[in-house]
Amino acid sequence: MIPAVNPSRLKLTALAALMLLAGSACTKPVPSAPSAPIWQPRPEACHDGFTNFLSAPTYDEKTCEERHTYQTVHVADFEGDLAGRSAPPESIVDAPEAWAVCDKKLTAFLGGEWRDRNIWLRIAMPTEKAWAQGARWFSCEVATANFGAQVTSISRSFSGAYTTMPELEWGCAEATEGLAATKRCDEPHNAEYVGYFVVDMSYEVFVSETGEHGKITRECRSMIGDFVAMPTKRIGYWPMSFGEDEWNKGDHAVRCFLWLDVYVSKSLKGVGASGWPLK
Repeated sequence: MIPAVNPSRLKLTALAALMLLAGSACTKPVPSAPSAPIWQPRPEACHDGFTNFLSAPTYDEKTCEERHTYQTVHVADFEGDLAGRSAPPESIVDAPEAWAVCDKKLTAFLGGEWRDRNIWLRIAMPTEKAWAQGARWFSCEVATANFGAQVTSISRSFSGAYTTMPELEWGCAEATEGLAATKRCDEPHNAEYVGYFVVDMSYEVFVSETGEHGKITRECRSMIGDFVAMPTKRIGYWPMSFGEDEWNKGDHAVRCFLWLDVYVSKSLKGVGASGWPLK
């Protein structure tokens, strides 16, 4: 025998089910954990590490009063086709726009033309992992190096260093085959910086134009003549660059040094023929 069903009970049961469904529909979803912010270098921060593809552990940020080797001058984002790539550029050679930005920002940061000082401009990008997570930054980094060969540490900011850090001036040097070291001009030395100029040519052409009658030679000798206030036929010259790799990245500056086969202990600026050490 089928028991009788109470109509009022059916209504109550249906109402309870509807309330349960409505309650579950109104339950707030559990929020997902916020994604970690994408790391990037901090403008004007001093740090002790550099690679072409920087990460926080490599960066090793320090206070500028601590010994450090690099300082971040400026941070910006890649744009256009570069930003749309699935991976960062293999080299900053592929991003001349970034070099142009950093060139201007570094001169402004130093308070004077950076090529006129013993300064090294480097540019960093995100790692492939950070790029895949959305990082598109590049950072302009400054360091001082012994004629571009070895980065040296300092314990202050590079900001305004064009006038506040005379030790960054190229000044006088001891130059031998393939090697150079900065000297005070009252110390024995055989080379002295006279100025720089920028050329628009490949590195191979640059090297070929450093011959006896090449364009680089003529320009360098002209600058030396103006510097010492005398004809330059008896004066050796040294057209210095930071090498092919830096040239291809964008540093097309030729730093000109007069060079002697004897040592002197004074600056030769403006000495003229009467004060020239070789008679």
